[in-house]
Amino acid sequence: MAAKSAFAERLLTPLLDILQSVPILGFISVTVTFFLSLTPGRMAGAEFAAIFAIFTSQAWNMVFGFHQSLRTVPEELAEAARSFRLSAWARFWRLEVPFAVPQLVANMMMSMSGG
Repeated sequence: MAAKSAFAERLLTPLLDILQSVPILGFISVTVTFFLSLTPGRMAGAEFAAIFAIFTSQAWNMVFGFHQSLRTVPEELAEAARSFRLSAWARFWRLEVPFAVPQLVANMMMSMSGG
């Protein structure tokens, strides 16, 4: 929504920016406690908490990469989608997602290496 509407972007971008720091800064103590309580006396809870923290920090990078890709779809491709009279759903799957794949792959490589 943030890529399609200026109002939604003004609202969602700061919200997403704040939320991306929450998994590491705010929830890490809560999630470690929660996951440790799932497996008392075992290290599996700590491992679950680490996986959760790494996954959520990587997911935000992917969200921002996808948002940037949707904002930078070339006008020529958007015009071609309009000329083919693609619905919003078809445009998303046939134009925007394939256009975003290289950015998502690059962000995935950076996220995985950082994680």
